[in-house]
Amino acid sequence: MSQLFFGTGLAVVLFRLHQYQGAQDLYARAYDIQSSKLGPEDKEVATTMNNTAGLLKAMGKLADAEVVYRTVSTPIRLLSWCAE
Repeated sequence: MSQLFFGTGLAVVLFRLHQYQGAQDLYARAYDIQSSKLGPEDKEVATTMNNTAGLLKAMGKLADAEVVYRTVSTPIRLLSWCAE
């Protein structure tokens, strides 16, 4: 999974450099791998989805960002509840 962490880390760097398409491609790849290896309810998957939503928002794709934010909000709420 270290390569996956590198991929999401690189996506963050590209996002901060405003290289949005490259970041979006890496986040999509990370999501596919994480959800298949860890399961869709895993906190790493939720983090990647949240980062993807933030990227979409920065790109001006507000409707797409909202869909992703709404999708990820339930797992994040469940994780917060489990941490208590």
